[in-house]
Amino acid sequence: MPFFRNRAARARFVRLRTADFYIPFPRQRQFHESPAKYRLFGGAAGPGKTKALLWEAIQQANETPGCDTLLLRRTYPELESSLLAYFRRDVPRQLYRGYNDSKHVVTWHNGSTTRFGYCRHENDVYHYQGAEFLFIGIDELTHFTLKQWQFLTSRNRCPVPGSFACMAGATNPGNIGHAWVKALWVDHVPPAGFERPELYDPRDYDFIRARLDDNPIYANDAGYRRTLEALPEHLRLAFLEGDWNVFAGQYFTVFDY
Repeated sequence: MPFFRNRAARARFVRLRTADFYIPFPRQRQFHESPAKYRLFGGAAGPGKTKALLWEAIQQANETPGCDTLLLRRTYPELESSLLAYFRRDVPRQLYRGYNDSKHVVTWHNGSTTRFGYCRHENDVYHYQGAEFLFIGIDELTHFTLKQWQFLTSRNRCPVPGSFACMAGATNPGNIGHAWVKALWVDHVPPAGFERPELYDPRDYDFIRARLDDNPIYANDAGYRRTLEALPEHLRLAFLEGDWNVFAGQYFTVFDY
């Protein structure tokens, strides 16, 4: 059963029989139940990060009628092959009112929406200027920059009384955002370039560490485990063990998206 922050929302979701389509693993449940303002889920490859992020947005949208939620990847091809693919595969048609394929917006039965988007260029986050989202979920957060993250936090708000605006990321170690993500969630310190570091509160940040073994499907997949074990050492430690220290001292350039 998915976690909800109020009983009425849980009752509405039960009527839709969502539990028939998403039963979270223990680590996924821990992610959903965290009360933190900013959550980070993951570390290693394969624990069900993307799926948890998708269903968190669905939960949030169905919990608060008339709200908007946002799910992001860095590029459209990445969005198409991950979050959108999971939505099309796993979310049955009867759970939502409609889907605008050109705008990539789901409208739920209670009037809430979930928007799928991407921020290929640094300034693409400004496409969301003026918008407000109860929940913002960013898949592969380390592909994003600190500047993008900080701007998106300003869009994380909701006028519905009693609602709790929050954000979450799912990611593996590495890539251009490794240092700032590690600082905020793993080391619990404000990263270099963080505006107003005196306002950083580590209690706002919750890291739900997950490994391959936390997903019963892949935990017993010997072939996939061998694939990860055959990777170069730094990738093997990152993807199999979720080791955030393996990239210490390395410099990641801004990839040309």
